[in-house]
Amino acid sequence: MAFAVVMLHAAPAWALDPQDRINDYSLTSWGEDAGPFPFGIYAIAQDQEGYLWLGARTGLFRFDGTTFKKWVGSAPLPDDRVSAIVAGRDGSLWLGFGTIGGVTRIRQGQVTNYAALDGIAFGDVNDLVEDDDGAIWVAAYGGLARFADGRWARVGASQGLPDAPVFTVMHDSRNTFWVGTSLGVYRRGHAEALFQRVAPSLVLGFAEDPNGSVWISDREKGFALLEQASHRPDASARGGASGRWMRSDAAGSLWVSTRGSGLWRVRSTSSATAPSIERLTRREGLPSNEIHCLFEDRHGTLWIGTRMGLSRLQASNVRATLVGDALVTSVTRSVDGSVWIGTSEGVRRRIGNVERSYGVEHGLPSLRVTSLYEDLSGTMWVATSQGVVRFANERFVPIADAQKMRLESVWSMTSDRTGVLWLCDQVAGLVHWKDGQLTPFDKALAREGAPHVAYADSEDRVWVGLWTTGVTVYTHQGATRYSVKDGLPSGTVNVFHQDRRGTIWVGTSHGLGRFDNNRFVTFDAQGFPQSSIMSIAEDEQGYLWLGSTQGLVRVSLDELTSNPSARVRYKLYGSEEGVPGTLGRPGMPSSTREANGRLWFVTSVGLAVVVPENLHETLAPAPVRIENIVADGNTMPLQPGLRLPPRTSRIQIDYSILSLAAVGKPQFRYRLENFDTDWQDAGERRQASYTNLPPGAYTFRVASSNAGVDWTKMGDTLAFSIQPAFYQTVTFRLAVLAAIVLAMGAAWQLRLRSVRRRFNLVLAERMRVGREIHDTLLQSLVGVALEFDDISEQLDPSQKALRTQVQRIREHVERYVREARHSIWNLRSPMLETNDLSAALRAAGQAAVSSSPMQLNFEVTGTPRRAASRIEEEFLRVGQEAVHNAVRHSHGSMVDIHLSYDDGRVRLRVSDDGRGFDPSETSHDSEGHWGVTSMRERAQQIGAEFELVSSPGGGTAVEIAAKLTPPAGER
Repeated sequence: MAFAVVMLHAAPAWALDPQDRINDYSLTSWGEDAGPFPFGIYAIAQDQEGYLWLGARTGLFRFDGTTFKKWVGSAPLPDDRVSAIVAGRDGSLWLGFGTIGGVTRIRQGQVTNYAALDGIAFGDVNDLVEDDDGAIWVAAYGGLARFADGRWARVGASQGLPDAPVFTVMHDSRNTFWVGTSLGVYRRGHAEALFQRVAPSLVLGFAEDPNGSVWISDREKGFALLEQASHRPDASARGGASGRWMRSDAAGSLWVSTRGSGLWRVRSTSSATAPSIERLTRREGLPSNEIHCLFEDRHGTLWIGTRMGLSRLQASNVRATLVGDALVTSVTRSVDGSVWIGTSEGVRRRIGNVERSYGVEHGLPSLRVTSLYEDLSGTMWVATSQGVVRFANERFVPIADAQKMRLESVWSMTSDRTGVLWLCDQVAGLVHWKDGQLTPFDKALAREGAPHVAYADSEDRVWVGLWTTGVTVYTHQGATRYSVKDGLPSGTVNVFHQDRRGTIWVGTSHGLGRFDNNRFVTFDAQGFPQSSIMSIAEDEQGYLWLGSTQGLVRVSLDELTSNPSARVRYKLYGSEEGVPGTLGRPGMPSSTREANGRLWFVTSVGLAVVVPENLHETLAPAPVRIENIVADGNTMPLQPGLRLPPRTSRIQIDYSILSLAAVGKPQFRYRLENFDTDWQDAGERRQASYTNLPPGAYTFRVASSNAGVDWTKMGDTLAFSIQPAFYQTVTFRLAVLAAIVLAMGAAWQLRLRSVRRRFNLVLAERMRVGREIHDTLLQSLVGVALEFDDISEQLDPSQKALRTQVQRIREHVERYVREARHSIWNLRSPMLETNDLSAALRAAGQAAVSSSPMQLNFEVTGTPRRAASRIEEEFLRVGQEAVHNAVRHSHGSMVDIHLSYDDGRVRLRVSDDGRGFDPSETSHDSEGHWGVTSMRERAQQIGAEFELVSSPGGGTAVEIAAKLTPPAGER
C-alpha cells in the first residue's frame, strides 16, 4: 500500500493494540540451546558470499542457515558485546561494541581495532552504516563519526549536529542522510553541507517505504510517520510500546521491533487512517518478545535478533489458519464451494471470506465433531461424540432410528451409489444407514478389528480400513480382504485416495501403498519418508500431497508410478516452510481441495492451507561447501596443494550448504579418493572423519541432495596430501631392510659358532663316555663272554642242554658287546640304523622274551612315519626298559607292545598281565624298582608325555607319546 510523503516535523505516533497474527510467513527460531549466544543477538549483517554474521554478547558468529560458528581471527576481538555490524562492499566486516565502545575492521582475516584516540566518538556504538561512497558512519553515545580515505573524522557542530548521543543513522534512496539523536531528528540532503533538525523526537530507528516516505520509532509511541502537517492523521494512541529497529519490505509493509511486545507488521490503507497491525510474539514461536535487531537479507528473508536467540521470518506458500483455541478434527469441501471444518467446539463453515459457526443451538448433539461427509446428493453429514446428524435448512437433523443404536465414536463416513451411508464406529463396528434404518454390517469384520476409515471410489467399491492392519473391499459381488501378505503397509489404515487416473492409494501408520493388479505396492525405497500417512490430497499439477508425521510431502504421481523400488524425489514441508504444528487428526477427513486448487490439511494447532500453483521450489539442492579441515585438532588453511604434517592420525573435514532460506533437510555423501572405494552416505551429518590414513595424495569430494536423489554433479573438492615420516620413506625402508639382512647374517654367524661349540662339547663328551664304556662295561662283557666259552668247553658232552643254554647266553653277550661298541661310536642304537622304530621295537621285545616263558604281542596302528632320531632313540630305550622290567619283575604270561601313529603324534604303550606294584614306591631308584625314573627322564628330554599305571595284582602299563616333529633346537 502507498504511504504518505515525507514531512519536516514529526506527526503523532500510532501505538495500536496489535491483535492479528502474522500467518503468511513461516517462522524458524534458534534458542539458547541451538546456538552459541547465551546473551542474545544484538546485530546482524550479510557478507558478499551470503553468510550471515551475528553480533552477540560473547563475540562474533557466522551462520550458514544451519550451523553457528564463532569467528576466530589473527587477533582477538575486544571482550565486549558486538552491538552493530555492517558488511562493506570491499569485503570487509565492521563491528561496533556496545559497552566500552570502539570499532573493529576485519578484512581478509586481519583485525584492526579503532578507539576514541583514532577519532571515534566514545561510548556505546549504536549503529553502523556504509554510504554510496563506501564511507563508514558510526553512531555512538558520544556522537557521530565517519571513516573515509583511511582516516576517521568526527561529525558534529561544524556540520550542524548537536553534541548529543546518536542512536541511529540512515542513508535513503535519495542520498539523503538521516540522524536520530537524543535531541531530535536531523537531515542532510545530498547537495547540502549542514544537517538540519526536522523533528524533536528521540528516534531509535528509521525506515524508508517503497514510496520514499520515512518512518521513525521511539521508546514511548512505538512508530510514527514523518509527513506534511496537512496530512497529519487524527488518531489517538491506544496503548504504548517501545519501538526500536524498523524495516520496510517491497510489498509496502513496515516491520517494527519492540522491546517487550514482539515484532509488528504494519499495513496502512492511507496516511489518514490508522494502520492495521499484525504481531509475532513468543506465543507464535519467537524466543523472546524483547527484540534487539532486525535485518532483511538479499532474498527478502527477515532475521530477528532477540535477547534469547535468533529467528527467521520467511514468506511461505503454506499458511496457517487458526480456529480460535479449538482443536480442528476434520475438514471437507462441499459442492457449493464452501469449506466445512469440524472442531472440538462445533462446526465452522467458510464461504469465501465469510465464516459461520454452528453449535448445539443449531441441532448438533455435541460440540465435539469426529467426522464430516457430503454424500452424492449434496447432504452434509456430521458425526459427533453424541450421535450423527445431517445438515438441512441451516440446522442439523438427527438421523432416524438413532435411539436404537448409539453411535458415539464414528470416525469416518462414506456412501455408495445405492444411497447407503457407511459408518465406521469404534464400538458398533461397520454400520449401514438407509431409509431411516441403522443396520450392523459384516459382523465377521468386527472380529478382525474395529473399522477406522471408509471410502467409496468411482467404481462404487467401498474400501474399509481397520485400526489393526487390514483392508476389506466391498463390491456387489462380495467382499475381499487384504493384509500385509498382499503388500499392504502394516499398521493402522488412516486414509484412502483415488487419483485422477483411478489408482487407489492407502496411507497407514507405517507408510504409503498403491493398489495395483489386485495387490498393494509399498513404497519402502531408501530415502522416501517411512512415517505415518495421515492424509492424501492431489493438486492440479499432478502431485500427491501426503500429510505425514514428518511434515507435508509433495511427490509427483509419475515419480511414484514409475519404479516403486527406486529412490523417489519429493519435497518435504515442515515448520520451517510454514506448516503449523504437527500433521494429524483425531477425525476424518483430514484434508480437502477447494475448487480454486487450494489444499487444506488438519494440523495439531489448526489448518495448513497450501496454494500449489504458487510453489516454484526446485528439488536441486544448493551447492555444498567445504568449510575447513582439522588435522589432529589444528585447523589447516584451505589452500591448493595443502600438505599435512607426517604422522597425522585424525582428519576432520567440515562441510555445509550455504542457504539462509528454508531448504528442508539435505542429504550428503562424500568420498576420499585413493582411500574410499565408493561414496559414503552421511545423511544429514555435515562432517567426515578419517583416522590413521597412510601417507599419500588424496582428494576429498562431497555432494548434496534433496531426498537422496539428484545429487549435485559438481560438489566441492579438497586436495591434500599427508607427508611421510622419516621412517615411512623408501630410503628408510631400504636402510631398515639392509640392517635386517646384516643382523640376520650376524645372528647366523653367532648361531653357527654356538652350534660348533656345542658340537665340540658333545663330541668330547661322547669320546669320554665311549672311553669309559670301553674300559669298563665293554671289557667286562668281553670277559664274561670268554668265561662262558670256558664253561662251555668244560661241560660234559652229555650235558647237551646246558651247553646249548650257555652258548645262547654267550651269543647274547656278544650281541650286547657289538651294540655297546656301536653306541660308543654315535651313542645311538644300531637297530635304528637299518630298521624303523616299529621293527627295532619288535626285535628288542623278541630278544627280551626269548629266554623267558612270557609271550610277546606286538601291534602297529596308523601309518608309520619316521620321527627325529632323538625321539625314536628315546622311544626305543623306554620300550626296551619297559619290556625288560616286565620280563624280570612282572611274573606274568604276556607282554603287549602297541605302537600307534595319529594326527602327527606317535604313541608307545607297553603293558603286561603280571603282579603289578605301587608306583608311589618308585620315587627313588633302587634295585628292583625297574628304572621308572630313567624312563620318565628320557620322556622329559624330548618333551614327551609319560604315564605309568600299575596296581598290585593289576599288571603294569607304561605309555609315552610325542609329536613327530621335535621341539625347536633338538633336531
